[in-house]
Amino acid sequence: LNCPPPPLRGLTALTNLCCDSNFIREIPDWAGRHTLISSLRLNNNRLPSLNPVIGLLRGMTELQLCGNLLQSLPIELFKVTTLTRLRLSRNRITSLPRDVARLKCLTELSVSSNKLLSLPASLSTMPSLESVRLDDNDGLLPSLPSQLLLRSTPELKAFLRRIQVSGKSLDLSDLGLSELPLAVLDQHEVQRLNLSRNKLTDLPDGIASLRSLKSIDLGYNAFMDLPECLLALPNLTDLTIRGNPLPRIPKEIGALGSMQVIEMMRRVRHSRVTSRLDLSKLGLTSLPLFTLSMPSICDLNIDSNSITSLPEELCYSLPSLTRLSARGNALRGRLPLHLGLLTGLTSIDVAQNKLVSLPIGLALLTRLRSLATASNPLSLPSSALLSRGLATTMSFLVSLSVIGAGMRLTQNPPAPPP
Repeated sequence: LNCPPPPLRGLTALTNLCCDSNFIREIPDWAGRHTLISSLRLNNNRLPSLNPVIGLLRGMTELQLCGNLLQSLPIELFKVTTLTRLRLSRNRITSLPRDVARLKCLTELSVSSNKLLSLPASLSTMPSLESVRLDDNDGLLPSLPSQLLLRSTPELKAFLRRIQVSGKSLDLSDLGLSELPLAVLDQHEVQRLNLSRNKLTDLPDGIASLRSLKSIDLGYNAFMDLPECLLALPNLTDLTIRGNPLPRIPKEIGALGSMQVIEMMRRVRHSRVTSRLDLSKLGLTSLPLFTLSMPSICDLNIDSNSITSLPEELCYSLPSLTRLSARGNALRGRLPLHLGLLTGLTSIDVAQNKLVSLPIGLALLTRLRSLATASNPLSLPSSALLSRGLATTMSFLVSLSVIGAGMRLTQNPPAPPP
């Protein structure tokens, strides 16, 4: 059959009609006269579209149109507010209009195996909806979390409801999200975004489109690094990161608040362009581990922090370093023993610390032109020797290295040369 048989035209008392598995390509206009139909089944036919007269069947409770060629749905369909079951699987539908929410009695909606790209948030307002089938709609994955497709209809409705009522505040916490739904990126008016207690490891670059965003809560996720796309948010002033692994973010930075974290991120990003890393005045108590994975850095500034020591790994990890400034910290004892391996160093500033000795390995720094050590309780070399200038200091260190004095000289230093 290419269309419902004409003899049906006169059966106006018909309540159930099944024309499954034919070759029906259109619903005739006269079908609109069958206002008593409660169940209409046209599965596995060749319908490319629905005749708007479908909206005249105001008493219909079940409509099955699976396995056709439908690409869209007429607005008239959503005037049939008595529908409780709507099956549209295995078609070519790309979207559901927001008017679907007018079907207040609908309990079952099946749109699996279509070409859906998004879902209307209005689905969340359908009080009777208990079952939604969305499987095999790959186009949904960017806009809808894949894990939500496998969850219950109430959970799906809860997610859509949050999108629906977002306004200036959008709460997507506790949804088990492993990726940020692209639907969120359309919420341009959002100022506060709560993504806490999910499974996020990254954010899409498109989050930069949320230019009104002032506050974002990423707490208790699975971030190993903070996404640099956060720096593209011009109005962001409040960032919560507690409860994430973040091994590269110093704990003291996180404890100081969001602006300190954002400031550090900006400086790190800037260093990739300039090869100069400025970590001064950040309240650091140790050198951040991420510094040791930036071999192109030539200028490292960690002034005015509370760092108590520099790791030996520094001497192997920053081969391009030409300037090291650690003025105004709390460095104790000595500098790294193998600092002399950084043979490109031309300037070292460790003034205003608590150092008692300098490593003999400094004698290997033949390019060193500046060494600032003021306001340290140094005994090796002594303050008197240091006051004679860099050349004298370096000669002294060279002499110690030649005779193989070793680090025991830090406790029994020889008399300075006359």
